[in-house]
Amino acid sequence: MSRIDKQSGNILQKYTVMHNLFLSCLLLFCSFSVFAQDAEIKAYVAEGIELHDAGEYQAAVKVYEKGLALDKKSPLLHYEIAFSYLAMKNTDKAIFHAKKAAKNKSKHQAEAMMMLGNIYDQTGKTDKAVEIYAEATEKYPEFALLHFNYGIALYNQGRYGDAEQAFTESASLDYSHASSHYYLGILADITGQKTKSLLALSFFLLLENEGERAVNAVQKLQNFSSTKIEQKGENTMEININLVADDNEFTATDLLLSLQSAKELADEGESEKLTMQEKLIRQTDEVLHFLAESKEKKSGLYHDLYLDLFEEIRTEGHLETFIYYITMSNEASLKWLEEHPEETEKFGAFFEE
Repeated sequence: MSRIDKQSGNILQKYTVMHNLFLSCLLLFCSFSVFAQDAEIKAYVAEGIELHDAGEYQAAVKVYEKGLALDKKSPLLHYEIAFSYLAMKNTDKAIFHAKKAAKNKSKHQAEAMMMLGNIYDQTGKTDKAVEIYAEATEKYPEFALLHFNYGIALYNQGRYGDAEQAFTESASLDYSHASSHYYLGILADITGQKTKSLLALSFFLLLENEGERAVNAVQKLQNFSSTKIEQKGENTMEININLVADDNEFTATDLLLSLQSAKELADEGESEKLTMQEKLIRQTDEVLHFLAESKEKKSGLYHDLYLDLFEEIRTEGHLETFIYYITMSNEASLKWLEEHPEETEKFGAFFEE
């Protein structure tokens, strides 16, 4: 190797070392800068949330905008600004910032898409909301609330079959989400699927047995049947039973409920002897017994959650307490629970096991 070659090699080696050192320092500086910026943005977000929670929405927006001066694409900042504008009922600006937050994948994208869908649904643009939710549930299939909100939008469109699928998905992903079970029960009642309504609303009432929705759910439980009895002659009555003939796996049980209701209506004297709670106990017991005798074991929310749980409650001897507990919005049920502390305690212990 010539002198020139040796010198060139040394220069190149020195240059490479210096370049790598410079690059390392630059990356370290950038890391510190990004860290400092991120910390500053988080501080703005914390301050903005505090103002928002205090009802000072415009002040919160101004704080968030300071953060946007540091990072104009921040999904978190755009999401929080959209939330504050929504509180101010400024839907145009809420949509603008929600779109920004939903544009790029981040840990806030799912919530931003849900907010966007909610805004569209609440402002009457349900078709647009359904489009957003369809995309969001495909991207985030494990996010229960997305499926639930999708179900609400479909429900508002009158697409009850699709809404039922969405609510079933949200309830399956999060058993504790009372609203999913509530709307499953309401939908089943609307479409005349009595057994599904009984199961879903009963589970809802396990989670939420007080309040306006609980009162409504208990009322639904009392009015399952669409059975009508018309007097045709001195000794003749015509019974009309409406059943869902499509894809209802509980058609036979629905028939049982209708016939049971028809029998009670035909024999008013016997029916009047029973309280609302006693009727529900008998009705639920007969349905569960009938389904337990079925040879075909199916899967899905209605079987794996509702039926398995309620059948265990029945076989363990807690059905009576269960009915009084879920109808606690009724004064007579509340009185019964107070007068039967031992049964109530055992029922509570059943869920702790």
